[in-house]
Amino acid sequence: MGKRVACFLLFFGLSLATERGLEEKPEKGAWLDIEVLQKKLQLSEEQVKKLKEVNNRFHEKALHLHKSLRNLKKQMDEILESDVIDRAKAQMVVTDIHEKKKELHLLRLDHRLAIEELLNAEQKSKFRSYLKERWRKHHERSPHH
Repeated sequence: MGKRVACFLLFFGLSLATERGLEEKPEKGAWLDIEVLQKKLQLSEEQVKKLKEVNNRFHEKALHLHKSLRNLKKQMDEILESDVIDRAKAQMVVTDIHEKKKELHLLRLDHRLAIEELLNAEQKSKFRSYLKERWRKHHERSPHH
């Protein structure tokens, strides 16, 4: 039974660091740091103000999705830890998990697009370079991605 739970956690596990980052740093979020962007992109005060508003909208929705995913994970843990595993229930929870993860990915896309709407062409180019660099560094540290 323990191996099933471990496999599930590896496959469907949520990033606690991301969740904690969202909960502890609503201004920065787990996704980006406004202060860093302000410096790298040379944002105006008006852009910073709008960026904070965009981040707050993203943050609220992301917290809700992460909470839903945690609850689904608990449901799956209960299913996998039961004496008789109900495959149909597990399949429904897996489907729900995939749907919530899809929503989270689309939310991140919408967040990025909303940020890019605030930027001029030069800032947008710098922003995309910044994201590519972050992605590269993240994947160098996390070979499982």
